[in-house]
Parts: sequence; C-alpha cells; structure tokens
Amino acid sequence: MRVREAARVTLVVATLVALGGVRPARAASPGFCETYADHAISEQSANESLGCRFGGPRWNSDRMPHLTWCLLARQESGESEALGRLHDLGNCSLAGACDQYAKTALADNDAQNALGCHFGGPRWSSTFEGHSGWCRAARWSSVDGEVIGRLRDMDLCRTCAEYAGNAVAANQQNIARGCGYTGPRWNSDPQGHIPWCLGARMESRASEEGARTNDLARCFNR
Repeated sequence: MRVREAARVTLVVATLVALGGVRPARAASPGFCETYADHAISEQSANESLGCRFGGPRWNSDRMPHLTWCLLARQESGESEALGRLHDLGNCSLAGACDQYAKTALADNDAQNALGCHFGGPRWSSTFEGHSGWCRAARWSSVDGEVIGRLRDMDLCRTCAEYAGNAVAANQQNIARGCGYTGPRWNSDPQGHIPWCLGARMESRASEEGARTNDLARCFNR
C-alpha cells in the first residue's frame, strides 16, 4: 500500500474507533477494503452507463461510504457484497457485467504491478478481451471465484507493499543512526522485501517486523 493510502486508511480506522465504531474480530483488512471501495465506485459507474438504475447504499459513487462500511464489516460480508453488485449488473446486462469484470481485472493488474507485486498467470492478464470473453463463456460460480481470488490477492499485495515500505523506512533509520545492520532484513529496495512477504505466513511477517523494531531499539539505546 502506498504511504499516502496507508495514512488515509489508518486515519479512517482511528476515526471510526473514536466515534465508537466497533470492528468485528475478523474484520476486513484495510488493504482488502481499499480494493473493495475501488471496485464499488467502478461498478456504480457501470450501473449508470448501462442504465440499470440500481439504487441504495450498494450503489454509491462516493468512495468513502464504501470504505467505511467495509472497515466495519467482516471480510466475508465484503466479498458477498462485491459479488452481489456484479450479479446485479449481470441481471441488467450480461455483456455489460463481463465488460465491467474485465475493466476491474485490468485496474487491479495495474495496481498490483504499481505496488511491486508482479503477479502472473491468466488472472493477471493485461488484455480486456481475454477477461471479458472468458467471463461471457464461464459459469457464474467460476466468475465469483475469480472475483474473490483477485480481491484476496490484492489484499495480500497491499499488505506486502506496506510491509516493504516499513522495512525500507527502518533501514533508512539504520543507516542514518549508523547502526550497521546488514543482511536481507536491512534492504532499501522494496523488491528486496515484497517477494519474501508474498510467500510468508502472517506470523513470520510479524516476527520479522518485531525483530527490526527490537534491533533499532537496541541501537538507539547504545
């Protein structure tokens, strides 16, 4: 996740807590909700352009209500709502829904490459016709699986981009303070951290971040 995005989402979460909002134990992550909100406003644009005339909270062109709702919801609820929007579009226009599916797939592909994740395979194809044509020929259950799979992949990608940003910032402190730490943990290139993070368990990522924090604390207290 880019630093500006991370700061914005952190502020939203803090504001929700301050106002008494309670996040569920298995709340959707900020990374998931960033992508969820992007999809929601893009699908609302399709709702308008296709003349479907759907209304209500699901169909809102303002990104913030989607982001706020998602941050207070379980991830399963966010996934269900995302599928519900695409199904609604499909009931209005199957061709239009599949074109929207392709548009979203391309936007996600651009985002994941910009974040440095560089996923590959058919899910991350950069051709509009490939995604739209596949959607039109596939069962809805298969389309649902791809939508959810891409949401989860983007969640991991944003999580690891944020992890890498924190690691690079820690190494800048390591260098500035003359701590002298070296090795894979101490790398100023995000690509030195993102690939490892993408394949690591959550516990391993937390352990590595904790170790960096402890190393810096020892250095600062010398």
